[in-house]
Amino acid sequence: MTARVLVLACGGTISSTPGPNGAMPQLEAHDLVDELRGGASLRVTSETHSLIASSDATMADAVAIWQRVRQWSHTTPGGAVVVTHGTDTMEEIAFAVEALGVGPTPVVFTGAMRYAGSLGADGGANLRSAISVATSPEAADMGVLVVFNDEIHLATRVRKSHTSNVATFVSPGFGPIGYVHEGQARVVLRPALRFNVAAPTRPADEVSVALISVGAGDDGRLLRYVEAAGYAGAVIEGLGGGHLPSRLVASDGLAELVTAMPVVVASRCGAGELLQHTYAFPGSEQDLARRGLINAGVLDATKARVLLVLLIASQCREGQLRSAFARFGGYEQDGGGSVGRSGELRLPAGQR
Repeated sequence: MTARVLVLACGGTISSTPGPNGAMPQLEAHDLVDELRGGASLRVTSETHSLIASSDATMADAVAIWQRVRQWSHTTPGGAVVVTHGTDTMEEIAFAVEALGVGPTPVVFTGAMRYAGSLGADGGANLRSAISVATSPEAADMGVLVVFNDEIHLATRVRKSHTSNVATFVSPGFGPIGYVHEGQARVVLRPALRFNVAAPTRPADEVSVALISVGAGDDGRLLRYVEAAGYAGAVIEGLGGGHLPSRLVASDGLAELVTAMPVVVASRCGAGELLQHTYAFPGSEQDLARRGLINAGVLDATKARVLLVLLIASQCREGQLRSAFARFGGYEQDGGGSVGRSGELRLPAGQR
């Protein structure tokens, strides 16, 4: 096993052990690594970033993980990073690290659905598979991956789909891009394009983005309170192909919100790209575009919120923000003045 692997522990179920009132994250990174060989350490560097439930993970944690990855890649050429993390927010933190950009360094997130010591605990197997993938030549230039239950997923597509099943992670509409077989990584698909945003110029935790889910008959009254509550942006999880009820779009709340801040619309379906040119009724995708809402494309509402937080934290202007969503959302893949060849958003000199 190569010594050029950093295992960065961030709490979660994989770090949890039973307590008098229930399981709690308690295992440090070295505990996770030592357990794989019965106490004999693997040839990896182990560090503990945090021992928290991932429901407490924040964008500040994502930025800190990204910064440690970048530092490791600079001091350890050819090295890789495995991040152990709780599953509740793994899809968000992994996507944020990918969006910030990791270059060619293999970065693999993994975790567990069953805590250490429980019947059928899966943490050790997932960690071993993640290390196998991270150290494989197949993982280079793939961006951030999530390895779980011997499947390999892109951080840009993966989401948790079940509250307790060990096969919880899926990539709706895309599927896994590979698998682990007898300890070896098998990558059968590679991403055609990767983009990254500029590093935040203000603390990401200072940026609050509201996530509002819409249902049948919703009149949008919650929208009236978003600006007053101090949010800097909003993501609306809409219906079907990216639609909203006509009574909601007719309300003053939506118009005022779009004037006050960037508002992104995504779909609650979780798979598929939002429509752009099919329907024209009030609340349709074309109507929403005319009203100034930003189309999330293939991004679900959770990932759209992460991307919007990072873009606002990097103080992107409206055109750059829209361009970033067009690219991450998959509906604009060529050229564009605000995304350079490296995929990094170019900020005006006064905002760098």
